[in-house]
Amino acid sequence: MFSDFELKLTMDFVFWIIAIPIMFSSLMVVLSTNLFRSALFLIFTFVGVAFIFILLRAEFLAIIEILVYVGAISVLIIFAILMTKNIDSGNPSNSFNKLSMFFSALVFLILIFVFSITDWNIIQNMSLIDTNSTENIKNIYSNSIPHLGKLLLTDFVLAFELASVLLMAALIGGLYLLKGDDND
Repeated sequence: MFSDFELKLTMDFVFWIIAIPIMFSSLMVVLSTNLFRSALFLIFTFVGVAFIFILLRAEFLAIIEILVYVGAISVLIIFAILMTKNIDSGNPSNSFNKLSMFFSALVFLILIFVFSITDWNIIQNMSLIDTNSTENIKNIYSNSIPHLGKLLLTDFVLAFELASVLLMAALIGGLYLLKGDDND
């Protein structure tokens, strides 16, 4: 139906249609002085990242992005903002602006350097792999959600349980902070 070139061009176009609003909203998360609007831009950024995961055919990660980040963390941030006193005062300025911009630019340049020198193993290089492992790779990519579920409950069960304990500790800490002092 579509040639490879047309499909790649369409996917690139869709990527940029999704990526440009994500970049704008992520900048607005940092630059906005209103905390509530910043949290709403953060939710929009999380939803955009979920669309990128769908574009990459990682539907499981997209659903996790929606459930965990948009559904849980963003709602927790909004509740924390709404229960904070003096929300109208905004973010106070600090003296670390130039230093933080320097370190951010340094980290960005290091990441660009690392990404440019890395030899990525992508599916286009599968002609170098024998046909048996090619079929295994295609099977894993076509059935990624059941394969990830099996890995989470067999090989990575300890990491899965540690993540749940960490989330429970964060929930208890958040509730403790929400309760605050009895003197207030």
